Amino acid sequence: MPPTSLRQGWCFAESCWATLTKSSELSLDIGQWTGRFDFATGAIVEATRGTRKPPLTPETFARHINGRTFTNGKVDRPLVIELYTVRFRATFLNVRSLCFKELGWDDKDVQELASVLAYDGGLKRLAELDLSRNRINDVGATVLARTLPKLPAISMLNLNNNYIGRRGMSAIAVAMEHFHATRPLIGQGVQMRLHGNRADAPKPPFQADVYKRIFAEVKQRNGMNESRLR
Repeated sequence: MPPTSLRQGWCFAESCWATLTKSSELSLDIGQWTGRFDFATGAIVEATRGTRKPPLTPETFARHINGRTFTNGKVDRPLVIELYTVRFRATFLNVRSLCFKELGWDDKDVQELASVLAYDGGLKRLAELDLSRNRINDVGATVLARTLPKLPAISMLNLNNNYIGRRGMSAIAVAMEHFHATRPLIGQGVQMRLHGNRADAPKPPFQADVYKRIFAEVKQRNGMNESRLR
């Protein structure tokens, strides 16, 4: 959606509703189509990369909507805020799978996402989170690691093809240790996907056994090549 349209309150609200839980592969921003390629193929590639940002909490949405224009702001603005809050609580807080792959998100975006994932005590039913092919570095990975305890049902976290280094990997490993200590491994382990990042698997002496166990499970679940983890 063109930025000028997002200045309108209802357009902004509808854009937020449409991208609240929808997969990044199914949400198109046609305003990003340059016309360099035919619409049938080029628009799909360009539009999925759009300018989509992480979902907003109801409080953040209310702040953003105050800067938008309405034909009848006194009536429409509180109505839109109420509608967004109802939809957010009914859908986002109960979502089971979120796909935010290939959106160009960096650490700042991940920090915003983490605050939403932890909203109202966390997403209790979220099982799958796909953040592959973004621009997440160590800071973002550390923030995600700290958020994992707020996601008790998480079973798959896809961070393939980001820019996570040793520090970020270490934070994730510590979070994984927490999950392994608090939940039985059989049938309840967290499937990690970490291909294509900057760091090899980190091996600090005090956590060597933890990493060995975690990545052995990852290898078993995903068929990963052990040589890529060294």
